[in-house]
Amino acid sequence: MGYENWTQAIQGWISEKQDYFYDYPSSGIVSHYTQIIWHSTALV
Repeated sequence: MGYENWTQAIQGWISEKQDYFYDYPSSGIVSHYTQIIWHSTALV
């Protein structure tokens, strides 16, 4: 899955939110979203 620019990439990552379950955050489907919301993330 490639994106043409950073805006599209970030929007794609944020769109994973609908599949994110806060009680079970380890699903691979939402790995990009997980990285942008985790407090300890220092690099994406």
